[in-house]
Amino acid sequence: MFRNSLVYLVGRYGASALNALALAAFTRLLSPGDYGIYALVFSSALTAYAGFYQWLRQSINRLMPAYNDKLEDFLSNVSLLFLISTVLVWTSGAIALIFISDTILFWQIALGMLLTGALGLGEVSIGIPQSQFKSITYSILLFLRTIACIFCSLILISLGYGWAGLVVGTTLGFVISSLPTMKLIVRESKIKNLNQAIVREIAVFGLPYALGGVLGAITAMSDRYIIVALVGTDAAGLYSASFDLTVRSLQAVLIAINLAGSPYIYRAFEAGGIESAQPFLTRQAQLLLAVGLPTTAALSVLTPWITSLMLGKPFQASAVELMPLIAITTMISAFETLYFALSFSLSKRLKSMLVLQAVLLLVKTIISYTFISSFGIQGAVISSLVSATISLLCTIIIGRRLVHLPFVTADILKFGAATSVLICILWPVRHEVATIRVMSYAAVASFAYAVVVVLLDAANARAITKRYIKLIY
Repeated sequence: MFRNSLVYLVGRYGASALNALALAAFTRLLSPGDYGIYALVFSSALTAYAGFYQWLRQSINRLMPAYNDKLEDFLSNVSLLFLISTVLVWTSGAIALIFISDTILFWQIALGMLLTGALGLGEVSIGIPQSQFKSITYSILLFLRTIACIFCSLILISLGYGWAGLVVGTTLGFVISSLPTMKLIVRESKIKNLNQAIVREIAVFGLPYALGGVLGAITAMSDRYIIVALVGTDAAGLYSASFDLTVRSLQAVLIAINLAGSPYIYRAFEAGGIESAQPFLTRQAQLLLAVGLPTTAALSVLTPWITSLMLGKPFQASAVELMPLIAITTMISAFETLYFALSFSLSKRLKSMLVLQAVLLLVKTIISYTFISSFGIQGAVISSLVSATISLLCTIIIGRRLVHLPFVTADILKFGAATSVLICILWPVRHEVATIRVMSYAAVASFAYAVVVVLLDAANARAITKRYIKLIY
């Protein structure tokens, strides 16, 4: 699990680094208004993806380990269900376009519809090697996707297509990176291979994720729509750029851990229940803390330097104010979705998850409207932090009644102490933008963090360190 985590970490962090460089270019080539329109189209496509495709992605993660001896049948039925979902997406989008007279809105919906299908294809394609423990294949496909998205988008933006160029470029990137798997999807999608038992199992487990995914996506993206309604498209662009930079930087490392750990967790749980899965669950929580806490702290303290490098000038001032709270919110949300929410998928008790998400959507909408109407985009960040904290607490309380996940209190304290040392070392350069000076402090802070982790023996760091020292020498 640890080695796979490293492979996923290289893949996700490398892709995230490229995305950060791309964001630096996009925010210099596009106005806040154009980036705001792109953010709305992408948010809408992501919401549609959650409803039409995410259930298939989750089914691959959760159910595929149980079909090692019937892998061809399982993939055949997943492929067929993917094509059915795609037909539904494009049909519903085409019907909506019939009633649209506004040209700009027409193209937003049309391009968003194509982007939705591309997102579904990309995620289903990349989910298959993940569930087969092929971390290198996954990382290669992710790099291919990232490079293709950036290359296509930059060409179209430079040709003057603005936000539409960014949407189309992203769509093309997802499609290009899915070509190796698309052949499999087309070849395996045969009506005669339809297995009602497999389809029923996928539907029973996965379809609640369709509603849950929509609720979750709307909850996550609702603040952007409220910002547009109350403040304007430019404000949505400023907020989205800060949000995208922070989330991509932090989630890259956290998702890498989840990608490596979740197949082991599901396979162990299928074989022997919670007792067999507990060591993998504990390791996942420890790795999330070990990587997430210092990364969150660094993003929060070094915001002026990060924004000066990664964002265009129109976006920098707002990002300095927003990024620290966005980083904390992202860490809270990631720990909920990547760890504590496993209680729902392991137990296959997704109705509880749906009820919780519906309530949280209502709560966040009320909080967001109240804070944004009073404080603008700063209010959006505050409302997201409050909502994420409420969501985490509710997930812990309800989830523990379904599956009792390990709660690594000692490791939380140890990694928290090490992170405090890192913050103290970085604090003198919190307003600095000179790269050499900041990087020097960051190197010292990282080394000090590692030393404290080993001294406190957080997550058995001493034994791991000794083992790797022996391998080197």
